[in-house]
Amino acid sequence: MTYKEIAQKLITNLGGKDNILGYSTCMTRFRISLKDMSKVNHEEITNTEKILGIVNDEEQYQIIADIDSIPFISEEFEKLSGAKQKSMGEMFQEENSEKDKHKKEEHTIIEKIKEIF
Repeated sequence: MTYKEIAQKLITNLGGKDNILGYSTCMTRFRISLKDMSKVNHEEITNTEKILGIVNDEEQYQIIADIDSIPFISEEFEKLSGAKQKSMGEMFQEENSEKDKHKKEEHTIIEKIKEIF
């Protein structure tokens, strides 16, 4: 597989480019923020050439890849997905901002329910 084909397969199995909020890389991983984790096809991703495994948590979807292929897959991933690579700091800041937004929404809902009763 070419790096472009690998990147396209990852994008497709991450739920498409509209499901990708952003990503960052390090020596061995892609850290990807997604809108909807339920759209991810884990099996297809782990069966992709150059991909060694995945780590999935509530905040990020991490794809562990061949160390030599990360920069090349990342370049194609950015071109095909339209997502811009971000620093780890930017990724964490956005995740924390999103958490705060949800907390405020939850608080507002609770306050409205309290008003009813």
